[in-house]
Amino acid sequence: MRNPIHEGAVVQVSGDPFLIKSMRVDLRDIVLQGKGGVERTLDFQDFYNQMSSGSIRISGHSVERAKKNWTPSEYAEALYRKALVSLVESDQYLRSDEDQKQQSVTRLGEQHGKSVPSAKSIKAYQRQYAKSGLEGLIPHFSGRGGRGWSDKSRPKALAEKILLETFAKDDKLNVAAMTVIINDALKDEHDAQGRPLTLSAKTISRMIQDMPRDVVLSGRMDPRTYRLLSRQAVNAFHVEYAFELMQVDAKTIDLYASDQFGRHYTQITLYAMVCTRTGFPVAIYVTGGAPSEYTLLKLFEFFFSPKDAAFKERFDLTTDWPAPCGLGKVLLDNASENAAGVSLEIVRDLGIDIHYARAYRGDDKPHVESLFKALDEYVFKRLPGAKYSSQAGVSDRHERASREACYSVEDIYRALMKFIGDVYIHQPREKLGFRYQRPMSIKQAMDEELRRFMPPPPPSLERVERLILQKNRDVRRVQHYGIDFENFQYHSYAFAALAKQYALTEVTILFNPGDCTAIYAVNPRTDELIKLDCKMLGVPAVSFEVIKLLRKTYGRPIDGMQAHDYQRVYAQLLQKWSADSRKKGKAKVKDNNKAARDHEREKHYAQVEEQLQKALPVVAVPTMLTSTDDDYFEPAPREDLSHE
Repeated sequence: MRNPIHEGAVVQVSGDPFLIKSMRVDLRDIVLQGKGGVERTLDFQDFYNQMSSGSIRISGHSVERAKKNWTPSEYAEALYRKALVSLVESDQYLRSDEDQKQQSVTRLGEQHGKSVPSAKSIKAYQRQYAKSGLEGLIPHFSGRGGRGWSDKSRPKALAEKILLETFAKDDKLNVAAMTVIINDALKDEHDAQGRPLTLSAKTISRMIQDMPRDVVLSGRMDPRTYRLLSRQAVNAFHVEYAFELMQVDAKTIDLYASDQFGRHYTQITLYAMVCTRTGFPVAIYVTGGAPSEYTLLKLFEFFFSPKDAAFKERFDLTTDWPAPCGLGKVLLDNASENAAGVSLEIVRDLGIDIHYARAYRGDDKPHVESLFKALDEYVFKRLPGAKYSSQAGVSDRHERASREACYSVEDIYRALMKFIGDVYIHQPREKLGFRYQRPMSIKQAMDEELRRFMPPPPPSLERVERLILQKNRDVRRVQHYGIDFENFQYHSYAFAALAKQYALTEVTILFNPGDCTAIYAVNPRTDELIKLDCKMLGVPAVSFEVIKLLRKTYGRPIDGMQAHDYQRVYAQLLQKWSADSRKKGKAKVKDNNKAARDHEREKHYAQVEEQLQKALPVVAVPTMLTSTDDDYFEPAPREDLSHE
């Protein structure tokens, strides 16, 4: 695909059209020509920063959503699932009895040569189709293994024997250790082409799953571990340009942090995005709490934000940070928050392909692991409050770290960015020197790569920030009284007019998890938001999570629960929480970590509310004229019409 930034392309600079007259790669300048022959020269860094802020837009260009690649068998399965969804949502099917419904589904399966899924699977197909269309129904057969199971009968038999003799009896062996033991026993086995036979960790984990649970010691392979091991991974990449493949990973910082009130925290998460070609850490995000989909989105916000003078002033940097640009592929770690559907939708909406590293293989993402190792050695272990968890023989690590802790999370963030921006990227790298045939640092390698080509343009920061709404999205059926959501009814005059105008039966809604008093419907024609208020007036303006807790505490059927009941139970809970906080005395570190997670959740809710308010249509507020606003005039003098 051709880069939209090229000579002759038309761009809009603050609404005025300009033509890209020339691009001087050696000087890193772009010459723009406007109406009347006026010329304007911009540095590459300023050009990309203004594209990120929205001041510069390329005419006719928009970031396309990344699509899945599927095989013919996967496409055929998706068509069958779509036919199932159309069938179960048809009026004839809904009017039929249970026997007729089963016959219709069975007949459709026979026509496609497929087995009939369960009712639960069909409902999942309906939700996926309503959310993502046909693309959401496409399975991932390639991630389930192919005919390799039948070709590995002898290795499997040997592996089962070893598993029964070792893994089922020794609780100190994990899947990674068993993979090494089994492949060592298979070193003399070869396939038909003479290649040595090996079994992957995913294959061995499947074999353990198939074994009787009482045979495997304590049933140590839990479903979550199995899903992590079975996730499809990519073994190798061929990277030719900067920003072509980015490695993303998270780690817990081994530090005690302190806030302005003297409270200590130990759960601090560092997210890093590193360029595979040069090893440049292009995005860093530090937050209190655990990794989540929200923190992953904040990492992408960091990368796509302008790297201007305000950015350098915030972190006290002297080195120019790479400007935001378009990304090609992202290699994510095998973590549950990276595999959630919302994370995948968010990254794909930015036009980025998603890949995963293999389980137990840190060498799949060596640059980000090398960065973490350097930060541990040169930053985290030298800051006050370091725990030295990797060092044995430190008996008072927590007491000493608690006494020394004086850095807040923001202070740690700034110290980290200062080290990376002014020290880490300027250190010579031996491997980069071999590639470029001269001494080379990470910063010099990035500058050298940017002289070779122009990266694709980035999406606007406004679009990236609005992706936070993707997590809180649902499809609901339109009723005559409005919309049912979380056992509340929501309606408004504007939505009633919209539903009547377009005869809506279903509508996409957005909501803020921290506010149960309103939801927002998406206009299917203009994508504008329409606010729907809760029809139960007087409900506390709390999160849906607290509402569920109130219903649980109520102790009676919630069908007759009114607004004053919610207010009464909420007041009782507030009194209980206040009394419990006074009983506890001095807060523990565990309580402080929970408070930090709650604070991050509140920031998330506040950002969701901000984006929802931005998406609402601007309503003109009528203004009343005062007496001073009237035009001052004097009546004309009366003429005397008498002829006397």
